[in-house]
Amino acid sequence: MSASGASSRDATAVSTAGVPAGARGACKPAGGARSPRVVQMKLVVGIGGASGAPYAQRLLELIGSHAPDAEVGVVFSKTARGIWAQEVGTDPRELGFPVYGPRDFTAPFASGSAGYTKMIVIPASVGGLARIAHGISDDL
Repeated sequence: MSASGASSRDATAVSTAGVPAGARGACKPAGGARSPRVVQMKLVVGIGGASGAPYAQRLLELIGSHAPDAEVGVVFSKTARGIWAQEVGTDPRELGFPVYGPRDFTAPFASGSAGYTKMIVIPASVGGLARIAHGISDDL
C-alpha cells in the first residue's frame, strides 16, 4: 500500500492511444479476473456567460474528435446562450452533444449518482468561479 492507502496494482497503466489520461483505468470484471480496459469518460462541459464562447466550441470539437466514446453533457448558464449566438453564431446542438439549460434538473449529471467525475467550465467568469468555489448555486 502507498501512503495514500491505494495499492500499486490499483493504478495499473493502460495503453490507450487517443484517450485522455483521465479516461483511462483498470477495472475488475465479474469473477475476480483482472483485465485492464478503458473506462468511459463521463464529462460535463459548463459554458459560462463570460466572453470566450469560441474556446468552448473548440473544446467540444476536440472532445468529439479525440474522445468519441465519451459521454458528454453540455450545460449553458443563463447568459451563455446569448454570448454563444453573438460570438459563434451557430446552434451548439450541431456539435453532437446533448445540451441542457441551467435549470434543467432532469439532466443526467444533475444527480450525483450518475457517475460524472469531471467538469470543465469554459469560459468562466470570476463571479461564476467564486460561486463554484464556495458551493453557492441555484442552478446546474
